[in-house]
Amino acid sequence: FVSYHPESKTYCVVSSIRTPNKYAPRRNNDDISEMSPLEGVDEEFVFPTIERFQMQLYSPTTWEPVPSTLVQFDEFYCVTSMKVVRLKSEETASGLKCYIALSCCSVYGEEVTSRGKITIYDITEVIPEPGKPLTRHKLKMLYD
Repeated sequence: FVSYHPESKTYCVVSSIRTPNKYAPRRNNDDISEMSPLEGVDEEFVFPTIERFQMQLYSPTTWEPVPSTLVQFDEFYCVTSMKVVRLKSEETASGLKCYIALSCCSVYGEEVTSRGKITIYDITEVIPEPGKPLTRHKLKMLYD
């Protein structure tokens, strides 16, 4: 997912990387109690892969990632949507401010009930480090 944040003039990108999964969820009633390593597999066993999601801000002028804005999501959490939304805020004169809204769901398999959540981030402007103009933006989680 790619969205432009007009107030900070940055792009927010959600991407995923496929990684081998060497754990199996163990459930307790309707909830996941622990993750245990897969045991009893020989060395030729091909582990299944899962997608590991992450979010990063990018500068539109140099297309470099903005330092310290990388958010990595938990294993088994899948980002299903990401949008820049305008919500009510007392910080601006217009009463509206742009936020990043993400929806995620837990995907443990077909035997475990899926659960979703919404996360809202704010991009705040801070004093940049000397000689590093890209460090003027920080991500702040407002709602999880």
